Amino acid sequence: MKHELLEYAATGTWGDILWGDSTPLKDHLHPDVVALFLDSINTGTPKKAGFRKKGSTHPITYDCYAECHQLAVVGLDADMRAEAFRESELTQKLYAEGAMLKCGGVLFTEPIEKTPAGNLAWITIDLAAECPGAKGILAEVGREPGGITTGIRKHGSTDARTETAYHCWPVIGCDENQKIDFFARDYGGYKNRLWILGYIKGMASFNTNAPDITPAIAGSYQTVTVPTPGKLIFLEITLPGTGLRYALRSKGAVYDQYNNPNYMHNWAMVPANPAGEFEAKIEHLLFKIYHIGEGH
Repeated sequence: MKHELLEYAATGTWGDILWGDSTPLKDHLHPDVVALFLDSINTGTPKKAGFRKKGSTHPITYDCYAECHQLAVVGLDADMRAEAFRESELTQKLYAEGAMLKCGGVLFTEPIEKTPAGNLAWITIDLAAECPGAKGILAEVGREPGGITTGIRKHGSTDARTETAYHCWPVIGCDENQKIDFFARDYGGYKNRLWILGYIKGMASFNTNAPDITPAIAGSYQTVTVPTPGKLIFLEITLPGTGLRYALRSKGAVYDQYNNPNYMHNWAMVPANPAGEFEAKIEHLLFKIYHIGEGH
């Protein structure tokens, strides 16, 4: 699956996600698919977006930043259905970039909120009960209104990236005891809330400390190779400012989704070939792209 256009609800309502030709997802996906990794695009001013498994009551539709594209994660029900919300049919688009099979993990119908107490501190969160045997965690982070300092990492990591993000869907590793660390931030009573959407239990690996794999050349597509190849490469992107663009795509692809990150902190996923290669374009070398892990 490589950058497949999807259809979803008209402005201001939850509705089923469909394939780009308006047919059901199950007509196009392997029957064992339980989740989709999405590229959520907003080419206008900040707009609300939300994604949930069909049958869920998860209500969150926080803002995604202006002129941005970013990773989103959504689970599928037994009939391979999911729902999405968008504020603008004109400026918000959605593409499928990859999928997870049921042998690879679990998506909850109702996400579990695990927002910790505290402020301006890394807090360890134990997910052993909710995510038994997990290797990776599928999360959702956001606040109402707007962006807030956000950081999330595998427990035991010394990574400490805490840039401002709007509504985002990180995919991160956990340690062997299913612990992660989350940077708690309370800004005027508005916390960066954390939900656990599900977990990856197999067919994936995650780095404890994510290596920097940023291309050395800005302004054009460069081939990036990760040392541990996988079908899907999970990334974290930071930028100490706003208004600059980036793009990711599979090796040899011709689409050019060149938009801003989700303010200054973003997570992403890109398909790779068997050699672990994909293509990246950054507008400025201030961008940093980190290799979080890979799905096999």
